[in-house]
Amino acid sequence: MKKRTKLALKFTIVFLITLLLITLYLVFAFTEFKEPISVKLVTKIIKQFGLIISIPTTLLFLAADFLLLKLIKKNWILNMIRVIVLFIFTYLVSLMLSSYIIFNALLDSPVNS
Repeated sequence: MKKRTKLALKFTIVFLITLLLITLYLVFAFTEFKEPISVKLVTKIIKQFGLIISIPTTLLFLAADFLLLKLIKKNWILNMIRVIVLFIFTYLVSLMLSSYIIFNALLDSPVNS
C-alpha cells in the first residue's frame, strides 16, 4: 500500500510540474503581450495542450525513474538526471504532438505547388 501511495504522489508531482511548464511556455511563447492573459486563456491551453503532453510525459518519466533508481545510487546524481530526463521527455512528447498537428493539417489541406 505504501508503494502505491508513493507512486501516486510521484505521478501527481511530475504531472503538475510538466503541466505547469507546458502551460507557462505556451502562454508566454504564443500569445501576444497586447492580449491579456486570463483564466479562460490558461484553461484553454491546459485543456488543448497541457493534458495531452503531460500525461504521456509523466508515464514515460515514471517508467524511466524505476530504471534510474536501480542503476544510480548517489542521490544528487539521481536528482540531476531526473530533471534532465523530465525535460527531454517533455520536449520529445511536445515535438511528437507538433509533428502530428502539422502532418494532420497538411493532409487536410495540402499545399498546391
